[in-house]
Amino acid sequence: LPYRPGEVWFDATGVMHRDGRKEFPIGWFSDFFHYPHKGVNVTQSYWNSMTSEEDCGKMNGYINRAVSNGCWYIVSPFQSLPGMKRDDFFSWAHLKGEFGVGKVGELQKKAVRRMVETVKDNPGFLAYYLADEPEGWGTNPKFLKAAHDYLQELDPYHPTIVVDYGEQGVVTYHEAGDVMAPDAYPVYFTDGTTRDR
Repeated sequence: LPYRPGEVWFDATGVMHRDGRKEFPIGWFSDFFHYPHKGVNVTQSYWNSMTSEEDCGKMNGYINRAVSNGCWYIVSPFQSLPGMKRDDFFSWAHLKGEFGVGKVGELQKKAVRRMVETVKDNPGFLAYYLADEPEGWGTNPKFLKAAHDYLQELDPYHPTIVVDYGEQGVVTYHEAGDVMAPDAYPVYFTDGTTRDR
């Protein structure tokens, strides 16, 4: 691909490059863009619900604020869909229709496309946080792969991230994320369960 300001990619050894420089991202939580944090250079939009075009338009303001506080910004497009409850969107009941065969619906495409168009050219934007613990919501792996592919179609310059309960989740959803990881908490088990199950 031709160079674009703010582009993010990984080399063959898994090292992240941003604007042609090796970088090591560390973070994050949704309040970090409000004020500086030592030792953190990434924050995210997790739970910043985008309920209208006006709210979606505020995203660049969030990114710019994060940058002013020394952070890059990660957006959670499918967890911030306008007018859609997160639990409905991630439940098996919602995935049984056209989603059940691995498709992203037109309403979801429209909403995600609007968010991608809002953030993709902002140099402070780092990546898409595609799913958090998708096995806990019964998310169809085919749907998440389709969502990943759609995001890459819209914006091939930024990676997707999926975080799972444990290593089994990484195996199950590996096609959906350019960056895959178990939870960063010391409570996950290798079989994908948690201390609560």
